[in-house]
Amino acid sequence: MDGLDEQKTEFLYLLAYLYMQQARYDMALQLFRILRLHTPDNIKVALALASCLNKAKRPEEALKVLKSIDEHQLSADQHVAFFYIMSKVLWDLKEVEASREVLHQYLKVRKIK
Repeated sequence: MDGLDEQKTEFLYLLAYLYMQQARYDMALQLFRILRLHTPDNIKVALALASCLNKAKRPEEALKVLKSIDEHQLSADQHVAFFYIMSKVLWDLKEVEASREVLHQYLKVRKIK
């Protein structure tokens, strides 16, 4: 697969998202990983990959993806999504206090938006 233009990227993202919504995490993860490889600066793809990994019961991997994201690059909407996903991942990792702290950040950012 050569480079992915914007149209191909959006198509693959939507297809991966549909697979994720149908709990076909194996297919969704394959597509999200391809997208992440070809568009490493795409925050939307990184957040979707982290969410899908967590839904697939792979919170450790999801946390690695989230930690690879530069929070300074996030838009307001992406900050809301980031904190929400991070809170869920930390909760699933049994890091309850850290999850609560991130949830408070989520609620604060959501109110501002």
